[in-house]
Order: sequence, then C-alpha cells, then structure tokens
Amino acid sequence: MNWSCPVCARNRYASPKSYFSRVLQLVRANSPYTEIIPFILRLGLKLQALGHPLVPPPDASQALFGWIVRKLTAIWGSSGTAFTLLAAVLTFGQSLYLRHIAIKHRLALKASYLPRLVYIIGSSLHPALGYFSAPLLLNWFLLGGIDCMLGFTRREDQPRTIFNAGFLFACCSLMLFPAVAYLVLLLFSLILLRPFRPGEWIVAILGYLIPFYFAVCLLYLGDGLHVIQHWPRTGLSLPASFKGNIWLPGLITGAIILVALGLYSLAGMLYKLPVATRRSWVAIGAAACLAIPMCIFTPVREPAAWLGIVPALSLIIVPTMLPEKRSRFATFTFYFLIVLVLYCQLTLRL
Repeated sequence: MNWSCPVCARNRYASPKSYFSRVLQLVRANSPYTEIIPFILRLGLKLQALGHPLVPPPDASQALFGWIVRKLTAIWGSSGTAFTLLAAVLTFGQSLYLRHIAIKHRLALKASYLPRLVYIIGSSLHPALGYFSAPLLLNWFLLGGIDCMLGFTRREDQPRTIFNAGFLFACCSLMLFPAVAYLVLLLFSLILLRPFRPGEWIVAILGYLIPFYFAVCLLYLGDGLHVIQHWPRTGLSLPASFKGNIWLPGLITGAIILVALGLYSLAGMLYKLPVATRRSWVAIGAAACLAIPMCIFTPVREPAAWLGIVPALSLIIVPTMLPEKRSRFATFTFYFLIVLVLYCQLTLRL
C-alpha cells in the first residue's frame, strides 16, 4: 500500500523556480506562519558577522553611543558575540516595526511581510551592517520619527504627534551629527502633510530642541561639557578605492535597478491610493533623499553608516512585489533581490 502524500509526490520534482515562487506567495500572504521566514533569513544572512564578532569602537563624536557601549560592557564585558547577537535582535525588531508602519499608515493596497523581508536583506548587503553600531541605534529613532511624521495626516492629537516627531528626529542627530538633515524632513513634512499653522511649527521646533537641552543639562551636571566640542563633526564615509572591488559596482547597479523598479510600480499604484497616502509616499521619498547626504558625511568611514538609508528604500522597493495578480515582474524582482544579496555575500570579504 502506498502511504505517500499526493502533494509531496507532486512537489518532489519541483524546480527551484517553483519553490521560490511559493516562498514569494507565502511572504505576500499576511499569515502569522510567515514569521519564521524572516527569522531564518536573518540568521542565515548574518553568519559572516556572527562568525567574526566585534566589540563596537565608539568614535569621539558619538558620545551617546559610547555611553551606551560602556553601560552594556559593564553588563556582559567585552564580548563581541553578545554585541553582534544584540545587533541581530535589534535589526529583527526594526524589520517588525517597519512592517507595522506600512500597515498602520496603509502605504500599500495589501498587508504583507514583504517590508520585513526587504529590510532584512537590505541590512545584510555588507557584513558591517550586522554589527552593533550608532547607525543601527539611529534607525530606531528614524523609524519612530517616520511613524509620527506619517501620522500628520490624521486629525486626532496632532500637537503630541508633531512634538514626538521633532523629538525623535533630534535624537537621531544626537546619535550622529549629520542626521541634523532630518530637521529639513520635519519641516518639509509639516508643509506637505499639514495646513500651515504657526502653533504647530512652534511645537515641532520645541520638540526638536528639547533633546539638546536635556543633553546639555546632563553634561553640565556630570562635568562633561567638553564632549560638545567633538559632536559637530562631519567626514566622508565613502570607499577609498574602487579598484579590484567587484562588490561595490554590483551593489550600486543592483540598488539602482531595484529603486527604479520600485518607483515604476509605485507610480502605477498611487492613483488607487487616497491623497493623504500619496503625500506620505512623497515624504518617504524625501526621507530617502536626505538619508544619502547623511550617510555620505558620517565622520567614521565605515559601511555601517549606510544603514540609515535602508528603511526608506525598503518601503520604496516593496510595491514592486505587491501586484494585484500573479506577475512575472514581481517574481523577477524577488529573484533579483535574492541574487543581489548572495552576490554581496560571496564577493565581499570582511
């Protein structure tokens, strides 16, 4: 008697293409069972960082990050493995928060786990992105600021939302000085998403200044005002040389293709969305544009500085894989994303 399952027998000789298609359909579906896919993907893509754990060396301009590192070192000592595992957990949590933002503000026509998947892949394009760093912590404040910023279109409790957005964007600049560029994002979002009201602008500016006020007070009480002279510092976080490095040209080309595909799909989806959601997408595009100079002028020359651009770009890429019907265009983008991360993992040595 044959006790074999007919479904298993039918899928026994299935091609790899069909398996990838099933994975894409599973990630598109808003099912809690899909939660295991980002978790396994996260562990698999972070093997390079987990295999070579490092203790984060804080720069002189990263006073807040240095304080956090010292407090964590006092808990578990100079353990690079502990810091690297913590970075993996934080990235996993950020991907969950990004998906929550996409669903809460209805950025897409359908809820799915694709924002988590794209964010995890985007944060794995270089092993340095998997370590505990200041840009990793900055992304928490950035995601919180974007969440509050996209809430400007709602009418309830606006003063508190605007104040929180300014507060969180200011915390980004306390973590890394070039993140002061997000002040432009705060003001631009007020112009784009809100009618002009002087009181709301005053609340936003006060929310942005409050973290600096508390930081100066704490430094004064702790006799650490000398730290301020190291904070306003910029640099160039760019590769020193392109010669002999096939990773960088492939990454730039792949990122441009993915962003172009995302913008093309987004343009075809916007007419189906409410006006408030369209403006929210414009604000996300502005966040991506401002993240580029912030990453470039980071004082420490490290690939981890480019982690700040991943949240906005992940949201832009997601619409490509969210068609209403089954599409080869979406499947191609999914394949291309997998090939890009494998290319980066195999061609770059830490």
